[in-house]
Amino acid sequence: MHWHFRKLKYDILVPKLDKNIFKLTEEETAAYFEWFMEQVPSRVAYVSKVCAKELHISVERMDCSPESLLLLWKWFRKRAKTESLILTKEEKKQPGYANGMFRNKRQLTLETEYILRDIGMYLGETFRKNHPQIYWTYYTKPQRSFFANHPLLKGFIDMTTGVPFNAEFEPIHMARVQASKILSKKSKDNDLFNIYTIWAQKM
Repeated sequence: MHWHFRKLKYDILVPKLDKNIFKLTEEETAAYFEWFMEQVPSRVAYVSKVCAKELHISVERMDCSPESLLLLWKWFRKRAKTESLILTKEEKKQPGYANGMFRNKRQLTLETEYILRDIGMYLGETFRKNHPQIYWTYYTKPQRSFFANHPLLKGFIDMTTGVPFNAEFEPIHMARVQASKILSKKSKDNDLFNIYTIWAQKM
């Protein structure tokens, strides 16, 4: 997908990547993860400051508590913007195109996507600060895994199948999943808090 050119009104963080994240070598993935972790404190502070300013609340309320996720998402839903979907020729040739794979015909703006990266970092830190067993990490194999080479959270234990197993949580992706509800007009202020609550039970 492509985005319309717009002047950004949010100081974005551009990842230090010159290739698709799935094509990183182990050394490049390690370097990217180190860079990512160095950015987390400043990006959490920045999105907290902007959120507090635009909601007219004290920035001290943006303390990575579970309740602060309600404020963060309320602000995001006001700030989020959509635009008409721009598809490449290759995407239009995909079999799913004719079957409604791109049925929304809208997409989140580029600025909104960048805001979501910061919200994902904030969500990750909310888990980490409230649950000491949760930690940031990454893995490189298997390479075909959906989250290979991505910074993510581990320390969760999933009991839904009756047999406990270690579960991973990629907070930026999960924030985007919640944001996709904006496109279907099903978004609510408690979406981010709800996903936190669900995963907080996997301890």
